[in-house]
Amino acid sequence: MIKTLLAGAAIGYFGKKLYDEGKLDQYIAMAKDKMDEFSGMRTDTGAPRGVGADDQPNMAF
Repeated sequence: MIKTLLAGAAIGYFGKKLYDEGKLDQYIAMAKDKMDEFSGMRTDTGAPRGVGADDQPNMAF
């Protein structure tokens, strides 16, 4: 447990230094782009192809 705590503290310390220096900016931008891509509204709300008609509700979650 102590090893995990010390490793987490070291990773946090060096991660903060890298963040402050701006070396993580490209990775943060890529992550934000991916989140924007995944969080976009789906326009295709009809039933999947081959499953009933579009007037039937799609109850699969």
